[in-house]
Amino acid sequence: MQNGGAIYTWRGGETTIRSQLPIQQPKPFKPFASDPFKPTPPTAPSTGWGTQKSRTEVKEHTRSDGTFVRETKTTSSGVSIDASNVMGGMFGAKPAAPQPQYSERHLSCELQITADPAGTITAMSVSKDTQGEFLSLSRCGDLFSS
Repeated sequence: MQNGGAIYTWRGGETTIRSQLPIQQPKPFKPFASDPFKPTPPTAPSTGWGTQKSRTEVKEHTRSDGTFVRETKTTSSGVSIDASNVMGGMFGAKPAAPQPQYSERHLSCELQITADPAGTITAMSVSKDTQGEFLSLSRCGDLFSS
């Protein structure tokens, strides 16, 4: 700084917290509990056999004020046979146990520290802060609240 002081950047308290998300228990398996010939949404990946059809209509016209309008309408439909339901129902197979899912949070704190020419800290300000551990709202608060 022009007065001989200095501005420092301090970064610390960096850690990653990994926590297991709640496992959603599968519904009890019953052969043919659901219809194996269920409709499939157009965007769903296929898990078996089936068909899907799509149709697009385009209408164009000019309004009385001279604005050109193009209307596009797409409709689609499909039917698929979910092989896992059919085969499971025929052979008594059970779905695989769900795998645990995890969530990760990276925690850190960054401060700008201003010191006078003698090295005495004259000001501190938080420049970056993340959510703290557990229910804390500030990682910097976690580190400097003692």
